[in-house]
Amino acid sequence: MDDAAALKDIAEHLNAALSNVIPFTPLKPETELERLSAAHRKAIAKYEQRSSDARKQLSENLARIEADRAAEMKRHQDEIAALDARRAEELARAEKDIAADQRLAASCRAALAALEDRP
Repeated sequence: MDDAAALKDIAEHLNAALSNVIPFTPLKPETELERLSAAHRKAIAKYEQRSSDARKQLSENLARIEADRAAEMKRHQDEIAALDARRAEELARAEKDIAADQRLAASCRAALAALEDRP
């Protein structure tokens, strides 16, 4: 195949391919301006709605977090109160045991002193 035949073959393929292209009417600047303006107005409305939805979702999420936080604080305070009660009970028990042991030690000292004073 020579160059002329190859070029002719390429030209025929291009013509066939170009005949399948869908024709469109050229855009008029006035209608294109309106189309772009409408697209931007639509985008503005969409983004403002998304922004509003995000604010609403944020409020709901923060309210849930605050409720969880308050519940956790209440649980924490209840646990601290229970620990304080256990601590007070332990202190009272220990003081009672210490006082009893000191009394027993004192009575043993007195008995020992009495035994040592015997002739």
